[in-house]
Amino acid sequence: LHMSDSPQPAGYIRKTTDRAAFTEEALRLYRTVIERAKRVLVKPNVVSHEESPTTTHPDVLRAVLGFLEGKDFKVAESCAVDLLRTHRTLTQHKLNHVCEKFGAEIIDLHQTPHSTYKSSQVNMGVDMSKTPFNFDLILSLPVLKAHPVCTMTGALKNQFGFTTKAERIKMHSGLKNIHKAIAEINLLRPPGVIIMDVVDTLIGANEVRHGGKKAHLGYMLAGTDPVALDARGFELLAQVDTGLWGKRPADVKHLAFAAQYGVGNRKGKIKEI
Repeated sequence: LHMSDSPQPAGYIRKTTDRAAFTEEALRLYRTVIERAKRVLVKPNVVSHEESPTTTHPDVLRAVLGFLEGKDFKVAESCAVDLLRTHRTLTQHKLNHVCEKFGAEIIDLHQTPHSTYKSSQVNMGVDMSKTPFNFDLILSLPVLKAHPVCTMTGALKNQFGFTTKAERIKMHSGLKNIHKAIAEINLLRPPGVIIMDVVDTLIGANEVRHGGKKAHLGYMLAGTDPVALDARGFELLAQVDTGLWGKRPADVKHLAFAAQYGVGNRKGKIKEI
């Protein structure tokens, strides 16, 4: 497969447990998109001190940073606000050690300047770090998991890491609509290329410390349409999460809003490779 294939699907899927090999193949498929960007921001999922599948697997991040060597890139993320020491959690995480081997470290978005941004479609307004707006391309590395508030977390929800601590508290407490906010964040700063780990997942919750239970699925996904990827991811997650039985991707509120506002297409083609 080459970038010249037309029309290019919304994403690609492979049944595999070899995260590194799939990541390298996905990066080759999207080489033109990545090379076109002067500055790339890599956005892993480092919600807490826990390792994969709560957080991005080191093999995925290592393959991405190896591919980007010689290019102007940074890695950025922010941890969950219920942790006592969010910055320490980030700097001591295994993923930050991977970054250091490539001469980088994970930027703590909680410690960066922020501002309120609004999209014309949602017009709610989200207080976000300014950092993502300084880059031409967001290379997002989510892990597909269940989520107690949002039903699932994947490509769309991974962008939630750009929000401030105060904004997250408002959203998780119901003072602001978290589902519309996720859609708005993806309108304001959409992921350009997504590599989503579905080899292992968590059901019940998105972290072990909150009751998440590990389950094996054995897939990897990549693409440019977060809505299409999350819709396919939901179908996979429903195979092992009984709480999703009888539901459809449209029942995931933030996914439905994202589709409604034009972030992506729930029915976008995901091609097997």
